[in-house]
Amino acid sequence: MEINLPNLEELRISPAMKVSSTRLTSLVVINPTLGLLDILSGLTTLKSLTGGWKQDTEQLSHFTALKHLEEVCIKAAPSMKVLRYIQSDNLRQLKLVPKADCNLEDIALLSRLTNLRKLDTALVTDVDFMVLAPLTKLEDLELIYKSGNNVEVVTTMTCLHHLSLTDHTSNVPATLDLQALSRLTHMYVISKCTRLNNVSALHGLAHLKLSGNLMDFNQLDAAHLTHLNIANYDDTLWHSLTRMTELQELTITNLHRDDDVIALSVLTRLTFLSVLHSTNDGRELTRLTSLRHLQYVSENTSTAVKEELAKKLVNLEQNTYVVRRPKK
Repeated sequence: MEINLPNLEELRISPAMKVSSTRLTSLVVINPTLGLLDILSGLTTLKSLTGGWKQDTEQLSHFTALKHLEEVCIKAAPSMKVLRYIQSDNLRQLKLVPKADCNLEDIALLSRLTNLRKLDTALVTDVDFMVLAPLTKLEDLELIYKSGNNVEVVTTMTCLHHLSLTDHTSNVPATLDLQALSRLTHMYVISKCTRLNNVSALHGLAHLKLSGNLMDFNQLDAAHLTHLNIANYDDTLWHSLTRMTELQELTITNLHRDDDVIALSVLTRLTFLSVLHSTNDGRELTRLTSLRHLQYVSENTSTAVKEELAKKLVNLEQNTYVVRRPKK
């Protein structure tokens, strides 16, 4: 099937179609694994592009003519080879998810995308993060990486508002001094070997998600967090947590002691609480009267407690109170 609508500006299609337009600025290929490269030829007015492909072919060269691209979302590609052809002058947002190890020379081409404001990618090959150093205009960085050196380069990106780092396998230790990232409002760090310093300098930080042995939690004493998701922590967290009077949403891995639940009762703005594992029956949760959403998984729960929570927490809209029996 061929589409010939010369004045068309925006289009969502299935990959079996062919497109001919002199004004098309936005194209979304619905199935991200098929056909995008086959239809790019001649679409030189594109500013926004979403799609993917299974195999790199010579048709990657069609990207060379797409000089007006501002936003590119490639949800599935076998490699980063497209960076050889993508035009950098107007590109502001790039999402690129390769499915296999990438050529280091192709990864290095990220360094020429100096006008990027948002980058979302996965570096599945060991890499030197200095390739990202020229991207000084980045406001939003989402990075999944295998392993690499100089992760600290992200702390020089002083325009960042959103920072997300996910490292599932690296054993390379790194320390991130965050003092210069004063514009950060959202930070998500999942890592076994990365330490965070000067979190207290992030006065605008509202959303924080951490997994790993990442920091001294006393750094959060003066935090103005509204959302906190935390998987690994020690007792020092509770001292800081009870000072977070602006906190609205809390996701926490373990909650075992009545005293810890009671401590949370000072968080009068807390509307969402998710506890992923507990040996406590949760009876003291009745103190959290502002809750609208509760997710509580415990080895020691009862129907009676669930009914009491439903009765006393009058604002609850969602009550997921689950009994999980301990493994024998």
